[in-house]
Amino acid sequence: MDDFKTIFHDANVAFDKMVIFHEFSGIIKMIEAFNNIFALQLLILFWYLIYSITSMVGSIYLYYKADAEVYLVPLRTLHYLVLMTLIMTFCTRITTKLSRVGVICKKLMSVLKQDSSDMNNTLLLRKFTVLVNMLDSRQPHFNTLGFLDFNYGAYSIIFNASVSCILIFYT
Repeated sequence: MDDFKTIFHDANVAFDKMVIFHEFSGIIKMIEAFNNIFALQLLILFWYLIYSITSMVGSIYLYYKADAEVYLVPLRTLHYLVLMTLIMTFCTRITTKLSRVGVICKKLMSVLKQDSSDMNNTLLLRKFTVLVNMLDSRQPHFNTLGFLDFNYGAYSIIFNASVSCILIFYT
């Protein structure tokens, strides 16, 4: 009877591991597919800088030409700078979340490949709980994940403010 219980328990553990392994391999494939977001982010950054430079040059040119619509250029520039900051911050949040999820999933898969024991199952359960909590933005410790985003957003705001001051000064 004890042998039957052991076999049944091992079969359940193996089935659970197979299901979880399949799910996390799918998540890792999805994360690898989303790696193109980094390229998109660089493209947005490049366009962002080019637009800022051309806007400043255009503002100075219009100022010296004394055009009637010169006051609209800094406003338009500021509008686009804020828009680009929001887009880039959103892309940064996505890539940060996906990279953290990818790391945890790979650790989970390495645990799944090991022999089944109570210690490994407990570790798997803890890591799975961490993953679920990390994906749930309502958890209080989620702010540690957003720390990099906060710094990135602060630098973006400083950059935008400095560009706006230059535009206002020159126009």
